[in-house]
Amino acid sequence: MAGAEAAPALRFSPSGDQITVGTPPGFGGYQFSAFDKETGELLWTTNLEAGATGAPMTYMHRGKQYVVFAIGGQQHAAEFLAFALP
Repeated sequence: MAGAEAAPALRFSPSGDQITVGTPPGFGGYQFSAFDKETGELLWTTNLEAGATGAPMTYMHRGKQYVVFAIGGQQHAAEFLAFALP
């Protein structure tokens, strides 16, 4: 796709909800993180109201890139979150 940007230097890691998604014990949680793809260094993380229930995807809007993904759980209605990339 011409002109598409794919955040080539970043790797995203949402934490899934252990009950809804079936994340293995010891994993999961309510965080979303961005890592440097080359070094593995944690660049940014944020706490979420519920665990991620879907894979992150990116899109461009008016020259700005965003990452969006779904969250939800037994005690939290499903919703989408979007974050702008620097």
